[in-house]
Amino acid sequence: MMKAFFTALDRTKDVLECAVYSPLFVLKGINVNSLSKNKEISILLSTVFSMSMPIIEFLISNGVDVNGKDKHGHSSLFFASQHNLKDIAKLLISKGANINDKDGDGCTPRHYAADSNYKEVI
Repeated sequence: MMKAFFTALDRTKDVLECAVYSPLFVLKGINVNSLSKNKEISILLSTVFSMSMPIIEFLISNGVDVNGKDKHGHSSLFFASQHNLKDIAKLLISKGANINDKDGDGCTPRHYAADSNYKEVI
C-alpha cells in the first residue's frame, strides 16, 4: 500500500491527486471532500478533469459533495458545463449538483455552457 502511495505521489506531486488515481486510498480513509494543498481543486473536480466516469461514480458513492467548490466558487458542474462533458454533467445533476449555483461573479453552470456554446449540456 505504501509503495503504491509513494509511486502515485512521485508521479503527481500532490497527495490529493493520488486519491483520484487509486480508490484504495479513499477506502483507507482519505477525506473525499479535501481540497488540494493550494485550495485550488477538490478530488471530484480533479476527477472530472480526468473524465473518468467510474472514479467519479466511486467518489459520489463514497460521500463526495457534488456541490463542493474550489476557491473561485466553481463546482465540478461548472467545469463539466464549460467543457461539454454531457455525461458527467448529467451524472452530477442526477446526484444533486445544483444547476442554479452561482460562482463569485454571479454566473451559473448554465452561463458557462452557453458561453462555450454547449447549450445542450444543461
